[in-house]
Amino acid sequence: MTEIINAVQIGKIGEYIACAIIEQIGYRANIVNQTGFDLVFFDDNNLSWRVEVKSCSTRERTQPRWMFMTSKGSGAKKLLSEDDCDIVALVAIDERRVCFRHVRQLKNKRTRLYQKDFDEPEAVQLRKAMDRSRR
Repeated sequence: MTEIINAVQIGKIGEYIACAIIEQIGYRANIVNQTGFDLVFFDDNNLSWRVEVKSCSTRERTQPRWMFMTSKGSGAKKLLSEDDCDIVALVAIDERRVCFRHVRQLKNKRTRLYQKDFDEPEAVQLRKAMDRSRR
């Protein structure tokens, strides 16, 4: 098996995993080429949701945790906001799991997740992120 060697591959794999999980949950999802978000999906009311995917290929060696860059920009990084997307999908590629968060839940330009963050079913996490948008 060929090893993942670059950030483009890691990003694409993360997008495919997130898209597949959203489809498996029961929503229509598509990978898109848009500034600020990577996927769009439609809920039961046919409302569209913009999803930014952030991927990590392996957990940190010392502990079962993953570090995600939850920012944008090439120079001075800016925290993702509702202007960019509605939901952020944090994909642990080595586990093939996704942690869904509403973009307002992000507090730092880097987000660290632990194994426990993936314990809640992905469908429940996605529904909670969607519900936060309505507040």
